[in-house]
Amino acid sequence: MTSEHEMNRRRFIMESTCLTCGCAAAFVAGTHQFDLLPQASAQSRRSRGKDNPLATEPAFCGLFCGACSGLQESVRSGTVKCYGCRSNQVVGHCKTCKVRECAKSKQVHTCGLCESYPCDKIKEYHNDETEESNKKMAVARKVSEDFQYFGNDPDWVEKQIERWSCKKCGTVFEYGNVKCPKCSAPIITAAMEAAVYARRKTPVFTDFDGRSWQTNLAYATETKTLGGRKALLLQGSERTIVFLSPSNFRNGTIECDIAVRNSGGLAFRAAEDGSAAELVQLRFLNTKADKNKKLILYSPHGDWRSSWRELRSKEPGKYDVETKMAKDKWFRLKLVVAGKKLDVYLDKDTEPVLTVAEMLGKRDAGCVGLYGENARFANFTMQPES
Repeated sequence: MTSEHEMNRRRFIMESTCLTCGCAAAFVAGTHQFDLLPQASAQSRRSRGKDNPLATEPAFCGLFCGACSGLQESVRSGTVKCYGCRSNQVVGHCKTCKVRECAKSKQVHTCGLCESYPCDKIKEYHNDETEESNKKMAVARKVSEDFQYFGNDPDWVEKQIERWSCKKCGTVFEYGNVKCPKCSAPIITAAMEAAVYARRKTPVFTDFDGRSWQTNLAYATETKTLGGRKALLLQGSERTIVFLSPSNFRNGTIECDIAVRNSGGLAFRAAEDGSAAELVQLRFLNTKADKNKKLILYSPHGDWRSSWRELRSKEPGKYDVETKMAKDKWFRLKLVVAGKKLDVYLDKDTEPVLTVAEMLGKRDAGCVGLYGENARFANFTMQPES
């Protein structure tokens, strides 16, 4: 017998699909309410987002309400009936959503930050990713797990608006769209992101620099010659680590040439599923408080309570240091690991630019890996202590 909750979920899927189809013609007809500047700077997008009705905080389940057909239709019609999951005015399935009711009662920012995650309620709700008609549930699960590992990202809303916007014309599209509803340009669909989530548990290996790397956590990898170096290009998110397989690294030296556009670095003592690691990364910051800062940071990967944002907030300067490294320029990163101590060197420096006297990770051995949202790697070497 089908449960009432399952019937509500299936009814919500059908209603969302119908609403997406019914609204497509109106969207293409020429409305500009959702347009964003396609080449806008991060700061201009942020200021514009304050008055954008689609700039909503994450739904408790992990979805971005701004890409929901229900919220978009409410804005498009001129009579707003839905202000997003976290508001007191919602439509459709969200009115009776058990996940939403539970999260509100616990006063959590999103389910991924709840100590009970993943509970039976969210498991049942997220299970909809198995249905071809509703790949957005896989997207919700992916977001929830990212919150579980990394905590609350203060730039999440801005990133979501950018992610669910057409790269050509700037129009914000819906989860159900397969091309831009305004200019018909190709988009990164919900199905594509669902496929990224599915790959997390399906090992895929790539040969690079004479070694076999597990690359299934990456959005994309490519090998090519850049600046005279045979490089591995890595695109991903904050959870992306490409592992050297096999590896049981405890102590020793790890070195690599790195060129970073957003963030990138080296991981060690990592779990094979990417759920935990020690991580050193170069990160370019663009928030209002840290405009154009370039930092070398240490953090234990996989525990949001000690993520790099939390560590910088609680103990600034203890686990990070400013650097003059430039975007897309090659530099040499060297890590020396000895027990709980970590020394980080750049280029030909004879003294470490960052020393962590007491690393925070709970693993004493594991895989070595490359980390990057948009980064390039070359000339990797590793010398484990015997």
